[in-house]
Amino acid sequence: MTNYHDKLLKYQQNQLSDEEKSAFEAELEKTEVLLDYILQQEDESLAFSSAEEESAIVETKTIKKKINQRLKKQLLLMMAIILFLFTGGFLIIPKIMAAYYYNPMTTQVTPTTGEINYFCYPNNFEFYQLVESQINLEKKPVLVDMSSTEKTGIAKYQVYLMNADDFSGEISGSQITIDKGKATNQQYFGNTNNYNLLTFQNIHLEDKKNYSKLLETINKLPDSAWLKVRVSFPEVKNFQQLQEIVEKEEEVTTLNALLDTKVEGYQEADIFGIRLYQNNQWLVNYGFSFKTLMNQQYPGLLYQQYPGSQGLIESSEEQLKEYLVAHLQYLLDHHEDSYDRLIAQEYEQEMVAKEEEIVIDFDKVDEDSIAALITELKEEELRFNKMDVAIPKAQFEEYLKEQDFSYISLLDVNLFSIGMEEMNFFGN
Repeated sequence: MTNYHDKLLKYQQNQLSDEEKSAFEAELEKTEVLLDYILQQEDESLAFSSAEEESAIVETKTIKKKINQRLKKQLLLMMAIILFLFTGGFLIIPKIMAAYYYNPMTTQVTPTTGEINYFCYPNNFEFYQLVESQINLEKKPVLVDMSSTEKTGIAKYQVYLMNADDFSGEISGSQITIDKGKATNQQYFGNTNNYNLLTFQNIHLEDKKNYSKLLETINKLPDSAWLKVRVSFPEVKNFQQLQEIVEKEEEVTTLNALLDTKVEGYQEADIFGIRLYQNNQWLVNYGFSFKTLMNQQYPGLLYQQYPGSQGLIESSEEQLKEYLVAHLQYLLDHHEDSYDRLIAQEYEQEMVAKEEEIVIDFDKVDEDSIAALITELKEEELRFNKMDVAIPKAQFEEYLKEQDFSYISLLDVNLFSIGMEEMNFFGN
């Protein structure tokens, strides 16, 4: 039989002969062995497939984990960038700009606590103007204890400088805006100029016509009036001669003495000198550590008598030289705090923007002049060519007759008093 199904059916119904039955059973044994082999191969194949699937699952999980970690890192990075941009605009960037551009509030912070201290540790800008005003007679003395500086924006500051007039006692001030290292605006307030006295400048005492006009104007003033006058010496005076002139007249108060110098830029400027009388004590109650530091670095800088005294004129020439050198050296060492320099910065930036050549290096000119003044003071004796005095109207003519002066300029008039006993705030 060729049909295996028929043969199996007959075998089950016992219809095969003994010979056919033995042959079919032998064939079944062969088939069983083959089936076992096939089943074994299938089991092994299934086992291998399961291992592959498990390995693939593990690998898939690993890849997903790595992808998730990468996504988390990218998300954290994006959040960090957003946070940096956000905080940078309010915290980091202003600090960077404040460090890059000029900051007038430097050293107003107490070293030990890090807190702003407006009285014991003056800021560099205000203190520079104060030091400069002590030897630059064109500027009114700065009152640091009444001045203030505040931050108004990113690298932007508002400075309120208060000044006292030695003659009238009136207080005036200026409001300065420092924006990104440039002084961009200055507004004055208070009484800064009482009278137009340009007519009575540099009158030679032998010029009878103009001198008579001056006397005629003065005679119209009330008897209580005081005059601020600048007088010129025919020949320069040394310090001892200046002392004799100052001490000779009790009714006349010597306010300032102008130094004669050979330094270019200061020769005819009439700005460099000493203040012999100050209505307001400029040295406020700074901290002990600040005073100690200044005395160590600039001996003589903080030398100042009480208001109303003429302590400088009573000092020795060496003390006065030390005082002047200390002020000049401080200005030289802290030139970045100069208001004039900040004004020059704006000019220089405008020249750069216009692609024009900067003709004058203001920083170098000022530094060279100050250095030359220091050298001159150390090597030569003090010489004075002018002085500013406060004279009662009744003493004016007599004083000029007794002294040997060549020129006179009427600088200011106070109708009732010299203004040195009481301070007249804003001229009220």
